Amino acid sequence: MKSKIMLTIAAILICCQSAFAALQINEIYVSPEDPKDDRQFFELFSSTGTTSLNNVWFLEIEGDLPIEPTQLDNPGQVLNAFDLSAFSTGSNGLFLRRDSATVIDIDPLTSGVQGPDGATTVDVGGFSQIFGYDEEDINEDPIFENNVHSYLLVEGFTGAIGDDLDGDDDGVLDVAWTGFHDGVSQAETGDAGYQYASQFGGNDILLGFGADVYQRRPSDGLWMFFDSSSGDGEPAGFNGPFFANDGSGPGDSDAAFEDGTEITVNPSSMYLFATPGGANVQIPEPTSVVLLTLLTMAGFFRRSY
Repeated sequence: MKSKIMLTIAAILICCQSAFAALQINEIYVSPEDPKDDRQFFELFSSTGTTSLNNVWFLEIEGDLPIEPTQLDNPGQVLNAFDLSAFSTGSNGLFLRRDSATVIDIDPLTSGVQGPDGATTVDVGGFSQIFGYDEEDINEDPIFENNVHSYLLVEGFTGAIGDDLDGDDDGVLDVAWTGFHDGVSQAETGDAGYQYASQFGGNDILLGFGADVYQRRPSDGLWMFFDSSSGDGEPAGFNGPFFANDGSGPGDSDAAFEDGTEITVNPSSMYLFATPGGANVQIPEPTSVVLLTLLTMAGFFRRSY
């Protein structure tokens, strides 16, 4: 009986692990605090290192509906399209695309410069517009653009930046690729717009706040979302810009799992930081509770038999 129970627990854990896509979006940083550039990025992860990205594209799709006549929002429009054919993931499975080669701190718990992991494949280049952030309306006034966007990892993309893949604005995206790997879209409650990721097997997430950092938990691929800050005015130990806000200053913070379960953010929440080019940090809730329950059950049955 004991062996059967342990095998059942192992099978559950294996199922959770095998649910990962072979190639997936691992982390995104959009709508950064000022300065907006030099910090935006997206990161991919492959379950096998040095996986070719031939014919793989990363797309950013507009989802916002214009709420004022002067806004140029166009749901379904391709805002950014990155052809990754020239690259492979690193030996650690990570690929990082960022807009600057400036030094980044991926581990605020360790003093000194960490930078991207040496095993990570890094591509530095411009974005067609500030990633997930803003554009101008017809009066050349800046407007925020991070409300409802979809990020898709596809294969064989045949379109181009500026294409409208939802020409009739009905919330159904036209397919302009031959294969789909992964996708995520996050919207804040009350945002007017369309989320497209779930149409192809990705995740459409609705939260009570607008997230800047999208991050997968390494143990099970669960999406985590949190606000970022510039680092100014943060308590000691919060080495911005990649920490989540702690709720003590402007833009104060929210953090949650994809199912809406809130993550408390405070100076002791040292796991709430983005890790561009490095391994994501494990957040212990909520599945640790499930695992603890399973292990407790195993101990109970072991004592019973």
